[in-house]
Amino acid sequence: IMLVFPMGFFFSLFGINEFSAAGWPLMTSLLTIILVYYFGRMFFNRRVGLIAAFLFAIFPLDVFESTRAMPDVPMAFFLFLSAYLFFKGEFTSKKVYYVVAGLSFGLAYLVKVLAFVYLPFFVLYFIIKSLRTKRLQYAHFLVLIGFLIIFIVESSFYFFKTNDFLYRYHVVEKIYSQEPYPGV
Repeated sequence: IMLVFPMGFFFSLFGINEFSAAGWPLMTSLLTIILVYYFGRMFFNRRVGLIAAFLFAIFPLDVFESTRAMPDVPMAFFLFLSAYLFFKGEFTSKKVYYVVAGLSFGLAYLVKVLAFVYLPFFVLYFIIKSLRTKRLQYAHFLVLIGFLIIFIVESSFYFFKTNDFLYRYHVVEKIYSQEPYPGV
């Protein structure tokens, strides 16, 4: 959803062409460069942020992928934004950052389901921090709440349209249960 709808928006603005097809991945790639700067600045200093942003801006894989209509660059942006907001919440102790980090993780999931590969990061961090501090960090559960908001909105949309709360998963299951090349 978070690949098709933004690309449709770019198509409606600029017409159907290569520029508008690459507009969404290119925009998220540029935003990721800015995010890399802020991430480097948050953990180290302004100079490290600038160097990190420059290195990311000339990273060949990102330069190549940011002009293709594929979900990888937007998914990476939302995952990186989620990590940034999560650590911003850790450093400032403001709970709203945790919720928005979960929402960002949910948007990454809407771009590509493979975003769940990022889930062990949160789980391991929660476990390690809870063991170090000898108490459970309830603010970390706000990340899950942020993600669940996105999941429930998406699933409710599918329920009202198809009468199936887990429509997305049932379609994927049906596709993968078929023979690869029927009749061959």
